Amino acid sequence: MSNAANGKDDLFCIYCQHTNSRQAAHCQHCGARLVTQDPLVEKELTKQDHTWTSGAYKALFDKTNSTLADGSLALFISGCAEPLIFPFVRNVILGRDAANTGEQMVDISQFSPLGHSVSRRHAVIVPDAGGFACSDLGSTNGTWLNGRLLEPGKTHPLQNGDQMRLGLLTVMVCFKATCTAVKRMTILVKTRNTLEHHSHLLRPPYLLLQLSPFLQALNELQEIMALAKGQSARDIFIYEIHEKVNGVAVNLEMNPQVVPLLRQHLSPWRDQYTEFTSRKRKHPTAFLEPAIAQLTDKVMAALAVSKSANPNLRERLEAALSILAVSPLEISRTE
Repeated sequence: MSNAANGKDDLFCIYCQHTNSRQAAHCQHCGARLVTQDPLVEKELTKQDHTWTSGAYKALFDKTNSTLADGSLALFISGCAEPLIFPFVRNVILGRDAANTGEQMVDISQFSPLGHSVSRRHAVIVPDAGGFACSDLGSTNGTWLNGRLLEPGKTHPLQNGDQMRLGLLTVMVCFKATCTAVKRMTILVKTRNTLEHHSHLLRPPYLLLQLSPFLQALNELQEIMALAKGQSARDIFIYEIHEKVNGVAVNLEMNPQVVPLLRQHLSPWRDQYTEFTSRKRKHPTAFLEPAIAQLTDKVMAALAVSKSANPNLRERLEAALSILAVSPLEISRTE
């Protein structure tokens, strides 16, 4: 039902009296279904609703869910015969007429006549601890999660099988929850020697000789943790690096399980090894190789390496731990 007082292109909700845009299918205030007075749109909406309740869709969803790798994401889009699968997810931006901006963008408007209601940058799906989360990017026609209107800019966790509605177009998400999903976080990296103080750490010698090898070893450890479970390897993604009074803050996307692994195994090892070599008054190099080998055995046991894992995994892990062991840096805290 339209309201002439609000303009011929507006849709008036008979339940809450809210005025909505002509392209809206549901009230942006209360979520009630609106009368569009457009037979073509109504036909597509009906077709879309039938899609998600059909046996063919349910069979395809179950098949995809059973074969999907941990940490991967599949999107079932109304009007698209096959799901879109993303083996690696950083920030998947759902929108219309996606431009080549270097971002992971998907033009979902191309799959359905209802795509005209999708904004250019409508919503985003991001990795979250154990799975994924979504948020609206200030879209014109709103984003709903399982029938609930999302507040723009606020992140909401997703569950496998959730329905996202972008304007008029619906999208179903499919994934396997896993503890190895990457998460955006900030780590504070500082020197282990509390008496040592360097002003202006962000200089080439520090970045190249200390911070870069440390982060590269963390990246290798993250890949090994994924491969140990038979999952696809992924790199750490760094957003920003800032100098702090007591170290360097690195904002990045990383498997949150990397830090507990280091604290549980590497930190005690470094403390014990430093005390041992100081007491014996011998050069640490004389004991480093067998000590690293023992540390590698403990970490391998903690990772519970799958039988299908690459046989050179232990060699890679030993190399990464060797760098972390001799590095003067450590992760003091996470935010």
